[in-house]
Amino acid sequence: MISTRLTSGITGKRPIVPPAFLAAVNACLATIQCHPQAFMLVDRTMRRALVRRFPYAIFYEIEPRQIVVYGVFHGARNPNAWRRRRDA
Repeated sequence: MISTRLTSGITGKRPIVPPAFLAAVNACLATIQCHPQAFMLVDRTMRRALVRRFPYAIFYEIEPRQIVVYGVFHGARNPNAWRRRRDA
């Protein structure tokens, strides 16, 4: 489950996050957890799950014992941003 604490860590301040957005992101995360291989590969190991009703995508990798989420990115953001986060 994503929380406003997580989003404030991303932006560095206390954002106002609409409940509908949080619900959509949480639903997408739940689907990723249940069916991690259901989403499209965007490179050799990274997958992208689109958030319903919002122009956002969740980028993640499947590891043997866990799923690593690299971020929730807006669709208009530089598509290489998730690569920089992963490679950091």
